[in-house]
Amino acid sequence: MLTYILPSAGKGTRLGLPYPKEIHRVLPNSSLIDFSLNHANKNIETTESVVIVISPGKEIVVDYVRSRVEYNSIVKKVFFNENYYDWPGSIHSAELYFGAFNVVLLPDSVLETKENEVLSEKFIKEFKSGADLVFAYLGEFDSKVLMKLGALNVVGSEVKDFCDKPSIKDLASSTPFGALLVSHAAAAPKYSISWKGQFAVMKLILRH
Repeated sequence: MLTYILPSAGKGTRLGLPYPKEIHRVLPNSSLIDFSLNHANKNIETTESVVIVISPGKEIVVDYVRSRVEYNSIVKKVFFNENYYDWPGSIHSAELYFGAFNVVLLPDSVLETKENEVLSEKFIKEFKSGADLVFAYLGEFDSKVLMKLGALNVVGSEVKDFCDKPSIKDLASSTPFGALLVSHAAAAPKYSISWKGQFAVMKLILRH
């Protein structure tokens, strides 16, 4: 079973919207966050919960998600823990609801699979094969683009770090990601990595 974590605590002030950017309409019947929710709905029997991490004043995002997820009882609301920072802090804020396999979807990113592919099946397959971390990614090496996105820092065969909106000095070797799957046991910054199509599969090689 998969737990989907959607970090939605950001204020989104750059867009100047009078409402949260996650519910901004991008298609006639879809808001931005729907591109993430579609993955949870597509294979709902493998979904344990959908955790929305928000800041005060963004409760409308949770209401919207409950109206869009097939079983609204699995939607959980968590407030961002101010002891943390940025979107990694949103993930830590959701720790109460961590399951065995946790999928982090960035709700302001559009992540689409190929026709007839199901994201949850891809993640579950890689975990059963022994991966500790799985990134769904899109190759991009333009520093101006990467500085606006979440990015992997890959050196040789290792993922050294991943962060949101890296600075120019962090961009020696990076590629943005749209989703991250983390096993409950994974807790180290050093991994071996293999690339499979649009997925980066990490095997934990060092624990603290």
